[in-house]
Amino acid sequence: MLEKHVNHLYEKYAVMEDFMPVYIRTVNAFSCRDLAKAKAEAARNTATYTCNIADGDSLIPSGRFKLVITFSKPMRPVIALGEGRKNGEFPTLAYSLMESFDWNESMTVQTILLDLEPHTLYSFSILGNYYRTADGYTAGETLNIDFTTGD
Repeated sequence: MLEKHVNHLYEKYAVMEDFMPVYIRTVNAFSCRDLAKAKAEAARNTATYTCNIADGDSLIPSGRFKLVITFSKPMRPVIALGEGRKNGEFPTLAYSLMESFDWNESMTVQTILLDLEPHTLYSFSILGNYYRTADGYTAGETLNIDFTTGD
């Protein structure tokens, strides 16, 4: 918002001596209160989420595993997993993509069925910026999860 206005002023005033007084008046007039209010509004609308596997977990049971992602707000029905940051295996979906995930009635809990091999390092990401609330806001940052299975 301020950046656009300043860029416009810079283009309008080609000489620095003309530009600086206008720039200083613009910055001084900019309302930090409005910016803080806009950031607070965005934070209120953004969903948060947790997962039943934490980064660094070990001895997760191999075989069929239910990955559960719980959101703070109702979400649109998508699945958004990506590669992790380590060289671990990407978890195998138990069935086809559409049969491997489900949402609860309130659209706040997503369950993803995975088939995990024993004694394996897995690495994946939950792509929070691809999950959207029912009213169009994101679920925030990417969550990277690296874990190992036991027997």
